[in-house]
Amino acid sequence: VDYTLFTFGTIVGDPLANISIVPPTDSPYTDLIDFGTTTLVLTATTVELHLTGTDAAVWGDGVAADWSTPANWVAAVAPSTTVAAVVDSSTNSVPNLAALGDAHTLIIDNASATIGTGGNLTVANKTHVMNGGTLTVAAGGVLSSNGDTTVYTGGALDVQASMILADDKNINTSGTTTFGAASSLTLSAATGGAGNLNINGGTTTIANGASITANAINANG
Repeated sequence: VDYTLFTFGTIVGDPLANISIVPPTDSPYTDLIDFGTTTLVLTATTVELHLTGTDAAVWGDGVAADWSTPANWVAAVAPSTTVAAVVDSSTNSVPNLAALGDAHTLIIDNASATIGTGGNLTVANKTHVMNGGTLTVAAGGVLSSNGDTTVYTGGALDVQASMILADDKNINTSGTTTFGAASSLTLSAATGGAGNLNINGGTTTIANGASITANAINANG
């Protein structure tokens, strides 16, 4: 996606000499932009921003709640290893995954999503739960992520089954996070160091019987 930032009658010198692109740190949606390949381009009369982004599937508002049905996503584009999943306040229905599924990035924003019985979601990048959103891993479901999971203030993560994060990846929570009695959280150390459960605020409940494998549980809030 290209944007013209400035238009000049005549450009003198190099206005880009002292300009750099700094990704914002306060929005999960920046995970949908590849800042490594984003560039500023100088033409004869303009300064242009060339963005390289990740495609995103946005949950629709159909009657059916089946995550795996492409028609339930806006423009019939379902999430995949290269397409992010965004479930936001534009919907009144709750997607339910009851099969194998993939997403590049998972963003739950002021909405809810469930990984139900038989559901197994693999997130290639990061997971974000924010603005009153709720992500539930119900009995019989599995959530695997190759990036950090962040539960922001006002967000909720409810794990009643299995959640697995790749090497050195963390759960960072300032919201409401629950690990039920039959839940299993594995912050993997298969080839590297195990990650941490970082409690930075909010409420975290670990029920008797829950299994947590991590480098550390840090209560910072």
